[in-house]
Amino acid sequence: MNLDESGFIVATLLIALIALLLVLAARRDAQVVRDNARTDADHLIASAERRDKESRDRESRLDERERQLDEARDTIATEQRDIAEQRERLDRDRKEHQSQLSAQHRQLTAELERISGLTADQATLQLREQIAADNDAYVRTALRERELLTRTKADAQARRIIADAMSRLAVPVSTQIAQEAVELPAPEFRGRIIGKEGRNIRTFEALTGVDVILDDDSSSVVLSSFDAERRDVAVTAMKELIADGRIHPGRIEEVVAGARESMSSRTLNVGYDAVKAAGVGPLPTELVATIGRLRFRTSYAQNVLDHCVETALIAGAIADELGADAAVARRAGLLHDIGKLMTAAQPGSHAKLGAQLIRDYGESEDVAHAVRAHHGEEEFRTVEAVIVQIADSISAARPGARRDDLSSYVERVTQLEDVVTAHEGVAHAYVVSSGHEIRVVVEPERVTDDDLHVLAGTIADAVQQHTTFPGEVAITVIRETRATSRAG
Repeated sequence: MNLDESGFIVATLLIALIALLLVLAARRDAQVVRDNARTDADHLIASAERRDKESRDRESRLDERERQLDEARDTIATEQRDIAEQRERLDRDRKEHQSQLSAQHRQLTAELERISGLTADQATLQLREQIAADNDAYVRTALRERELLTRTKADAQARRIIADAMSRLAVPVSTQIAQEAVELPAPEFRGRIIGKEGRNIRTFEALTGVDVILDDDSSSVVLSSFDAERRDVAVTAMKELIADGRIHPGRIEEVVAGARESMSSRTLNVGYDAVKAAGVGPLPTELVATIGRLRFRTSYAQNVLDHCVETALIAGAIADELGADAAVARRAGLLHDIGKLMTAAQPGSHAKLGAQLIRDYGESEDVAHAVRAHHGEEEFRTVEAVIVQIADSISAARPGARRDDLSSYVERVTQLEDVVTAHEGVAHAYVVSSGHEIRVVVEPERVTDDDLHVLAGTIADAVQQHTTFPGEVAITVIRETRATSRAG
């Protein structure tokens, strides 16, 4: 065998060997694939069996739930039937009870009507009246307590405001009198004023209409007259004569005539001073002159012009505290008594005449209303009107502002007591505190405790309506019951 044949055989064997290896590898891979397929099939079969078992379990649970629901529906239906039967029994029982109660109510009503002698309607009406009376008494008591508390707080606030307003003033407390003194610079002026055989003093008294009082040991000459205008002329003339030094009948006539002619300008200047002191804005010249003329008027010896200025200042201070219109309050306070210059010539109250006068001079209706209402002749429409009335009362009632003689004081006190004792049930009335408090003693068998508050208000209204006492008058009603017994 040659080499070529050997090589061919070797090659053939190699190819056969390779083919065998390939077949073996293919068989091995096929076995692996078969094993994997068998494993996957087992898994799929197990999963299918598991899902089938779960489905059978779920179906079993659903069947059980459906069975339970059927049982529950049967139970509910049975309970509903029982409830319906119970409701029917309860309705029958309720109707029977209502019928029995109605019959008993009719029997009891008839028995009560027989015992009381009243029908049901009459008893109901009587009960309502009793309840209304009890409720009315409770309401009155509650209102009295609330009013007392409110009044206490309001009084404290009002006292503070009024005290603050009065503390801002610095006004004299002496009252106006019918005499005025003029200081003499030297003692020898007494002889000059008297003149030779009294000619100078007689001439002065005849021209001025005043009495000249000149004591030997006095350093002043006193001019006395109840006419304020005459006294003003005399004082002006006497001061000028003393300043000039030439005192004889001719000079006296000249100076007195000049004093009369200059009275208008002095009055106007006094009016402007009053307007400035009161803190009031510009006023017409004619109205300022009218204000100045108030210095010649007095009320219970209180100078009216000083009173008006004081009222304006108090009213302005109170208005500032309360947040009201202080300008209106001051103007009305200054002008509130201006009508006193017109009451002698025209009919009507000074409040209404003064309000008409200032309206003619262009004052606002608010100011005129406060002037008209300051004595209660018109119902209050503004808080400023109330303030002016309060300020007027404070100025008139403060210590030393006014002077009363004994007879007029006794007359007013008697008038107050007569007004109070005229009320039913009043046993005694006592005016104390200079007429600023009335203590009323009532008959206990005719006036109850519940009536005291009403009676006090009625008496206060009567006092305010029938008297003109300056300031505030407090009404205190006293009711007491006494029991007396003796032993031995």
